[in-house]
Amino acid sequence: MIVSRSRAVAAAFAGAALLAGTTACGPGDPLAGRDPAEVLRRAYETTQLAHFKQGTVSMSTGGRDIRAELGAADPDFCEGSVTVYRAGTAQLRMERGTLLVNGDSGFLKDHFRDRPEAEAEKAAEQAAGRWLKLSASDREAAHLVALCTAGAAPATAFSLDRTDIRREPDTASNGSDVAVFTSTDANGSKITDQVMLVDKPYLFKRNQQTGNAFDAGEYRIVHTPPLKTPVAPEDIVEP
Repeated sequence: MIVSRSRAVAAAFAGAALLAGTTACGPGDPLAGRDPAEVLRRAYETTQLAHFKQGTVSMSTGGRDIRAELGAADPDFCEGSVTVYRAGTAQLRMERGTLLVNGDSGFLKDHFRDRPEAEAEKAAEQAAGRWLKLSASDREAAHLVALCTAGAAPATAFSLDRTDIRREPDTASNGSDVAVFTSTDANGSKITDQVMLVDKPYLFKRNQQTGNAFDAGEYRIVHTPPLKTPVAPEDIVEP
């Protein structure tokens, strides 16, 4: 189960060591005069608590570069497509701590890559064309759990020890103003967050760079739940 950490996020931002001033977009700027840390905290919470959201998430984790297009319902459900670069693709569903993955040959070979070769080949053959059932606590599923966590509960993917939070010049997307914030964490990661300036500002984009490692997401709050692909019990296999 994906667990919300809104309180942890709030506490971390409240303790930020250095906060810079706000850069106003104009006389109608809804964030004028507000603390950048407070703005970001509320934006994270708004995206986190949205009942239905869509996200494009990409990250480097566990020696993999991966990207996913996900639909999420609350913090407990996500479904979508996953690409592991230089490996393969899969359909993914995560619900209440259980993952179902239907991957192509390249994806499955990559998924079992830490096993002995003969064992990995056998596991990939057994899962071919079927839905592989995994527990969220399974070490081999850690990168997939990270994707769904970032898509369904984005606040849990953020660094909590931000410093030097600054509002940069605003930008725009599809005719809406977007506030841009930059910060740094204790590991020296450079973080850029974009907040959509609508009636209730929410996190629109995030990007975190740590050396050659990256973690990024783009979010859209929607009003319809993601489709749950029907999966017949006989189409499920456990490793």
